[in-house]
Amino acid sequence: EQVEEEEQMFSSLLKQLRVLGLKEKMHGKKHEKLIPTLVKVAHEYRSVGQYEQAAPLLYRALCITESARGANSRFVVIALNNLAETYHKLKRYADAEVLLRRARSVISEFSSEEKKENNIFRKILRNLALAYLAQDKPADAAECIEVAVHEAEPSEDISSYLVVLGYAHERDENLKASIDVYERVLKMCNGDEDLRVNVSEHLARVELCSNHFDRAETLFRFVCDERKRSLGESHPKTRLAARNLAIAIGGRVVTDDYDDTRTSAS
Repeated sequence: EQVEEEEQMFSSLLKQLRVLGLKEKMHGKKHEKLIPTLVKVAHEYRSVGQYEQAAPLLYRALCITESARGANSRFVVIALNNLAETYHKLKRYADAEVLLRRARSVISEFSSEEKKENNIFRKILRNLALAYLAQDKPADAAECIEVAVHEAEPSEDISSYLVVLGYAHERDENLKASIDVYERVLKMCNGDEDLRVNVSEHLARVELCSNHFDRAETLFRFVCDERKRSLGESHPKTRLAARNLAIAIGGRVVTDDYDDTRTSAS
């Protein structure tokens, strides 16, 4: 089944490459009619993990879009984001940051309605935050996500943004802020058990670093049980949760012994 799926992907890729070749013969290599096909071919390459082949195509699409639609158009913002996402996959984080900072600058001049269209502004901010995190710039990442959350409508699900914000605070060693954000996300899970487990694990780690051993133990025990149930005892994530649980228990025992010693001494 997997082989058949891969064959279909490559068949679709070859088809789009043929279409691109025909359009280039008809319109030349810089006509705006090539943009949709360039993006489709790039996405086909991305779907099979060939990001090195996708990047030049998306760069071409960006250059043509700038020439045809103007450097500050909504279409350029989308093209910048497409290329930045591919650079991120290639671990070209600094290049992705440059593109996304430009996209943010362009979109900052848009009206509120234009920013909300397809959630493009928040998407740019989230991707920029991820680029910052990949370069160990957690404070910059947190600023991006805070703006994205502020821009969201009250009815929108912002849990994925808050997870990134919590992680940014965690990386910045702002443990209190990280705990507050993760606790907020746990209240928003609404039956999403995967999210609950993942965020509980993040929160447990921060609680452990804050020497809140009881809370860390409770959370790691929950994570460990859920990992066993869904992944099995031998899965690496289950074993990691079990190790972290043991560390939390060990920390609590040491703290309790220390408190008993102090009580006896007094």
